[in-house]
Order: sequence, then C-alpha cells, then structure tokens
Amino acid sequence: MKELRAKIWEALLSALPITAVVYLMALTPWFDFSAVELITFTAGAVLLVLGILLALVSHFFFVPEDPTKEKVRACLPGINCGACGYKGCDDYASALAKGEAAPNRCIPGGANTAGALSALLGIEIEKPKDVVAFVHCNGHCDAAEKKADYIGMANCRSAAMVYGGSKTCRFGCLGYGECANVGPTGAICMKDGIAHVDPSRCIGCGMCANPPC
Repeated sequence: MKELRAKIWEALLSALPITAVVYLMALTPWFDFSAVELITFTAGAVLLVLGILLALVSHFFFVPEDPTKEKVRACLPGINCGACGYKGCDDYASALAKGEAAPNRCIPGGANTAGALSALLGIEIEKPKDVVAFVHCNGHCDAAEKKADYIGMANCRSAAMVYGGSKTCRFGCLGYGECANVGPTGAICMKDGIAHVDPSRCIGCGMCANPPC
C-alpha cells in the first residue's frame, strides 16, 4: 500500500509541471492563448493525471484468476441452478478449486461432470445418482375439489399460505405452475391443473422442489 501511495504522489507531482508550464506560457506575450486553448491544455493535463492513476490502480489492485478455477468452471454445465448448494457455477468452481466442496454435487452434470472434475482435481469420489422429478399428486381438475376461490399472487407459495391453498387436499399440487417457471430446461408443464414432468428433459436440478422466493 505504501508503494501504491508513492506511485500516485509521483504521478500527481509529474503532472504539476505540465500545468504550470501551460499557465506560464499563457502569461507570456510570446504565446497568445485564448481561453478555449488554455482550458483545453489544462483539461489535457488533468486527463493525463487521471490516466496515470487508473493505470497504477489497475496494476496494483489486479487480482489474477486462479487457473484451476477456470479449468473447473469449463467442466460445469453453466446452468447456475444452485442444486450444488452454491449461488451458481462460479461459486461452486471457486469452492472446488479451494478444496472446500466435493466434485459430485453438480446434479445436472451427472456422472460425466463428476468424473471430469474428479480427474481434474485428482479426487476419487462416488459418482452422483441420476435424479428425475416425479409428481406424486393425482389431483387434476376432475379429481380435486375446490374449497375456496383464491385471489392473489399467482404462485403456489403465496396460495399455500392462505388456509393451505384453494383445494381440499392440503398436500396436493395447487396448479399455479411455479415449478414449471423456475425449471431451466422446461421439463415441467401444466395440464389439467397439475404439473407433468418430461423425464427426458429433466436434469434433476431440484429447483422445482425449492423454487426461489
């Protein structure tokens, strides 16, 4: 930090003579500077100082990327679903590079991603099992009775807070499609007031079970 401060002061002091020379030239009879030219020269000197300062700051505060993190990030699918327990693929890659996470937590990547990460990091780990969403509820429009008309935000989380939802079954699908909206691959669709899963498109990210607020 002391070295950075010294460099900044050096840059400021180096620009002061330029500004002083400009003003002295403006005061001498040999140089007939107009107000516009004087402002132009002064602005140029100020921009020069700012440019030097930016160059120094970018040099001393530059944070190099971890090459291991970049390699790990290239192995991840980039869906940023959060199924691994981290905010996204970048955070998970950082944790892997630091040795703070297991390489088998990427559910969408499955066994292929876990194998690639294990080989890259040199860690033997059990490959994750393939997970596919499944809807246990059979409460479609003809089967589930309505106990009330819900008027409010059209999502399951909000509807469930009002007496457990508008259907007589408190544990069934409410049919507002919140799970279908958060899925990154469109594996879930709504038919007859109930969610349906396409197993061929489901990557097992788990976002349908725990949708973000």
